[in-house]
Amino acid sequence: MTAAGRTVLDEDTGRAATRLADLAHDSESLTADGHAGCPGSAVYVATGGWQGPQAVEVCIDPAGTGHRDRWTATVLPGGAAGEEPSEDEREAASAERRATIENNKAMAAANETRREWIKGLLQRKTAPKAALRFAVETMAADPRRCPGGCPGNPTAPRTPPPPTSASTLPASGGPPGTSPRSR
Repeated sequence: MTAAGRTVLDEDTGRAATRLADLAHDSESLTADGHAGCPGSAVYVATGGWQGPQAVEVCIDPAGTGHRDRWTATVLPGGAAGEEPSEDEREAASAERRATIENNKAMAAANETRREWIKGLLQRKTAPKAALRFAVETMAADPRRCPGGCPGNPTAPRTPPPPTSASTLPASGGPPGTSPRSR
């Protein structure tokens, strides 16, 4: 590959670069042929996959060459041709980062509160009054949640009960909890 004029990277450096499959330029996916003239074009040999060694096309400077992330359609950090972001863009990014930090703190606090509430709920000696109704309504709404099918739902798949042996039957000959008089 080096003889063909390609930049060849070692595997660790190549994995740190951005794969062509993850990039787009002018709303078009990048291909190896279309990317060959790019100054950031490079290749490395991936040896760790189940398919054996494979050449992987990458770009070592996607932001500097104006490529975009294919999946989010946003410009990669640094803008096109490595230009610095404007003051307004920096302020907007800073405000967005501050909001993200605040939201993360709020989520951490809410998660701790939720954990404490669930811990208290599970440590109770009795279930809440509406727990049985909630469980029945939940199982009835989604029969897949009922192992072996839900009673009263003829369309749900049912698994037969495990066979009982004669040694587990009471002396009356019927299922446990029954007597000859109740039959």
